Amino acid sequence: MPAQSNDQLYLADDLWLIAHDRPGHKSWLSERALSVGLAGALLAELVLAERLTVKAGRLKVTSRTPTPDSLMHDVMAAVLSEPDGQDVRTWLEALAGRGSEEVPLRTAVPARLVRAGVLQREEHRGCCEPRCTIYRRTAGRAGRVSGYAARPATRPLSRCRTSC
Repeated sequence: MPAQSNDQLYLADDLWLIAHDRPGHKSWLSERALSVGLAGALLAELVLAERLTVKAGRLKVTSRTPTPDSLMHDVMAAVLSEPDGQDVRTWLEALAGRGSEEVPLRTAVPARLVRAGVLQREEHRGCCEPRCTIYRRTAGRAGRVSGYAARPATRPLSRCRTSC
């Protein structure tokens, strides 16, 4: 699986960027749909990296070798902590955050994009919320990310629900 440093993005990264690439900078998807989609994309990343396989709708570990990314590592650690053979639907629900106190994928994936230099995270204080987060494409990688046209570095990709 290619590393992000080679201007390649993982599936979950592509999904997050596509979901937030629209006028008004809000996601095309509901939070729940985005979370389930990101969970599926992360499981697919592990299948493509030959760490997991799906047989008869159940997830099986095929390799315990380290993953090339910390987010994939966290998902793999969660899978390894449970009995082998959980069904994919159960994992999608668990990873999407239902009943979980862990960092939601809709926050973890843009954090991975920030680490890769694709996005820049900015905290803003607004009139209606103490803080909101805006993600902007960085000038250095905006035009080289596969499948995306160059975007101005100042264009926000997401922001808080209320205008700040």
